[in-house]
Amino acid sequence: MDTRSLLRLLRLVLILVGVGLAAIPLLALFDLARGGTGLGLCPDGLADCDAGFEAAPRLTVLLVVGLLVVLAGLRLVWLADRRLRRRRLPPGGEPD
Repeated sequence: MDTRSLLRLLRLVLILVGVGLAAIPLLALFDLARGGTGLGLCPDGLADCDAGFEAAPRLTVLLVVGLLVVLAGLRLVWLADRRLRRRRLPPGGEPD
């Protein structure tokens, strides 16, 4: 597997991780609506939910930090891919 293919695979994985992180609040709401624990936010279900004030902000901060890390990783992958493409081009040449 060459380097560009590896970078494409890494880009795909990072995008899927970002979509998964962004979907966590929606999955928690669906779980609560079905009588679940909301991915651990309400251990006794929604009827007896005694989640403190800090539960939602803590989850929000974790998700935002996770998404920022994924975006930084995507930025690094795109920069590395651009450098590889520039290195392969002859002077004044067209990309392949």
